[in-house]
Amino acid sequence: MIILKPEETRILTEGFNTTFKCNATGRPQPTVRWIDTLGRVITSNEDSRYSFSNGYLTITGVLKKDAQKSYTCEAKNEDGESVATAFITKVWGRYARTKTISKVIELMSIMQLF
Repeated sequence: MIILKPEETRILTEGFNTTFKCNATGRPQPTVRWIDTLGRVITSNEDSRYSFSNGYLTITGVLKKDAQKSYTCEAKNEDGESVATAFITKVWGRYARTKTISKVIELMSIMQLF
């Protein structure tokens, strides 16, 4: 039997890191690999921003091009295979996020004046 962590969706800020966990358990212990939106196995050889450890996929320095992409964890053992998918739906630019937060704070200050 293989048990995986449920699907996740994330909105991130450009330049920050994010980590997805594939929590795969079973007997025998499943092997885990990560697959991109196009169905390719993700490797750190292909993109040095990706690193792997014990089922975790870490993306260092998220970029705007990472938005609208899926990251599928595939766990396999002799009893079968399971998949779980995580999504990055949006990547805020650093400036855009700061500007939006500043506007919210400004509007909150104005509302408190009344």
